[in-house]
Amino acid sequence: MVIKSDLLKFKHITACLIAWAVLCYACKTKVFPGSPEKNGNLLVTFKRTACFGKCPTYDVNIYANGLLTYHGIRFTELEGNYYATLSKSELEDIQRRFKDAGFEKFEVSYPPPGEAPPDLPSCVIVYGGKSVKTKWGKYPAALASLQTYLDSLWQSKKLQKYDQP
Repeated sequence: MVIKSDLLKFKHITACLIAWAVLCYACKTKVFPGSPEKNGNLLVTFKRTACFGKCPTYDVNIYANGLLTYHGIRFTELEGNYYATLSKSELEDIQRRFKDAGFEKFEVSYPPPGEAPPDLPSCVIVYGGKSVKTKWGKYPAALASLQTYLDSLWQSKKLQKYDQP
């Protein structure tokens, strides 16, 4: 009698633990580093472009589901495709920073197109359908702050390598 009762309790506890594990896994946000189209809206694109020298060249994309992808192209510590996930609060912080910076009011290019030497690297940020490119010279401190923040964000993550399909 006691053994049968204990066995029944064990089966019940085991079933509850399995159900809990399945629910936790199902509720976790899924990210698809190799399939950008499955990750929802692209929130931010951040690029550092090439120069005629050894400038780090890479792209960072941040998606609405929290996926951050990094593609190191050349002269970077990490070359290839990497990803990390961002928390909901980090995604909210990104959106708040763009709003506070007044990103929608920035010029499209600093300096205006054609005024910068062609061998200088660029930094390109795309957010909310707007693209802003900086090369050198004077540009708003709030834009410089966004660039620094985006660089520190991806650099602070433990990036995991993935292969592009």
